[in-house]
Amino acid sequence: AKRISIPSVAVSEVARDFFEHFNDKHIVVIGTGEMGTETIRYLQAAGANKVHLVNRSVENARRLIDELNIEFDGKLSLLLSEWDKLFQE
Repeated sequence: AKRISIPSVAVSEVARDFFEHFNDKHIVVIGTGEMGTETIRYLQAAGANKVHLVNRSVENARRLIDELNIEFDGKLSLLLSEWDKLFQE
């Protein structure tokens, strides 16, 4: 049985309506919770290679980036921004 979730539908259905591919896109994901993490995994599987992660807790974001870098063997560029500084960059 195929697992259906909000992130899977967002990437495979909704985003595909706007973009043919993701390998040339700079994508921003807000949040390191279950939805944000799952979204990053679906984006990587769909060919994304540059994701900017924004989160209130820098420590949680760094931890997730470390985990995902290991999981994706460094094939996904994960950048970090603090929530408070989002609009300053």
